Amino acid sequence: MFSFFGKVSYSMPQALIVKKKIITNTLVIMWLKPDEPFTFKPGQYCTVGIQGLERPYSIASAPPPYEELIEFFLEVVPQEQRTEKSLSPKLYDLPQGETVTLRPTAKGHFLLEENYPTQVMVSTTTCITPYVSMLRAYLHGYYKTTFSKPIYVFHGASYQTEFGYFEELKTMEKTGKVIYIPTISRPTETPNQSWKGQTGRVNNILLESFKKFNISPSESLVYLCGNKKMIEAAKATLTQAGYKTKQEVFF
Repeated sequence: MFSFFGKVSYSMPQALIVKKKIITNTLVIMWLKPDEPFTFKPGQYCTVGIQGLERPYSIASAPPPYEELIEFFLEVVPQEQRTEKSLSPKLYDLPQGETVTLRPTAKGHFLLEENYPTQVMVSTTTCITPYVSMLRAYLHGYYKTTFSKPIYVFHGASYQTEFGYFEELKTMEKTGKVIYIPTISRPTETPNQSWKGQTGRVNNILLESFKKFNISPSESLVYLCGNKKMIEAAKATLTQAGYKTKQEVFF
């Protein structure tokens, strides 16, 4: 029998850590090479483990054949919240060349719904990950639909250093198929002194931004991915304004 943080009673497939990119002292992007074929849909998650401890992580990669490595963006659990079952500090410290377990089946239903003409993606920090997968796949031609409007991506963080995919998403904007709106919630703090972009919590800038971009409730689906408080606040605001939402909560 499998316990979420317990010992695994049978041999698990392995994956090699082939690359790591340290974003901050609490954020890292990792790339895994599975030792068995691994398929998934954009927006799904994989389950990674070390010595019987396992956690689900949303996948940033576009699915095969576009990308062969499994990429994910993780945040380390704060020191005061750590227990012996905290996996993220162990993953952060694990060097390139080491292996982890990778459950053979991707899971999750946080998938792009193509029947909405206007697609809006809202997230905080590492929760941008499933959207990166969807956007890469979209630009590769994975989906049947080519939207007449760009996909709007709203991304909130405390500090500008936490935007792990900033350059990639800004490059996507050049295709005309994506509009990326990063926003920081602590603009007066020293690490953000050079920031010249949007400010404010991401859930607080949505309605004003929707008006600016002419994003109407009748043709839009707003995806929400992030911590519970952000999702609750954004959903309440958007529902009252008539927008339909779809959510994925990160704890």
